[in-house]
Amino acid sequence: MSRPEESTFGLITGSVTGVATLYSANKLSKLGKQFDGLYSSLQAGADANLRSIQSVADLQLGTMAGIYQLQLELERVSKSQWKLYKFFEDRHQERQRLGDLILLLRNIKKEVAKIQFLAEDYLEYATYMAEQLKVTFDSMDVRIEHFKLLSVTEIDWAEEVIESVEHLYRTLYSRLGD
Repeated sequence: MSRPEESTFGLITGSVTGVATLYSANKLSKLGKQFDGLYSSLQAGADANLRSIQSVADLQLGTMAGIYQLQLELERVSKSQWKLYKFFEDRHQERQRLGDLILLLRNIKKEVAKIQFLAEDYLEYATYMAEQLKVTFDSMDVRIEHFKLLSVTEIDWAEEVIESVEHLYRTLYSRLGD
């Protein structure tokens, strides 16, 4: 058996088909290379994006760490500022109390002078007032230690006023027995 002879049409068709197949294969090969190039380009872009994202993530992480450190520092400063504020507030309150005590002593000094003046004509009444002043003064628990922030001269003045209340009462009470 021999192979059948091909017709001219079959030869042309076969040749055209062969050429078309070669042409298609060549085109596919070129397209494959283009797709490979496109894939490589896409992969390179994706890698660059991932590196950028990683850089942004690192930057974000660094920023967050910096913000956290700032927050810790602000908390520390806030605590020390609060302590400082409390210190000055306490000092202010202490000065206010001291000022109130000084005003009280000034008023007591004036009251002692009034009682001494009254004692000249009304000894019994003045003695009663001196006793009431002493009881009130003692109930307020005014002591020289409360004036330790004053100057020496002011402390001496405060001590004289404090002692004058007791002295006035003893003096007037002893005069009642005469």
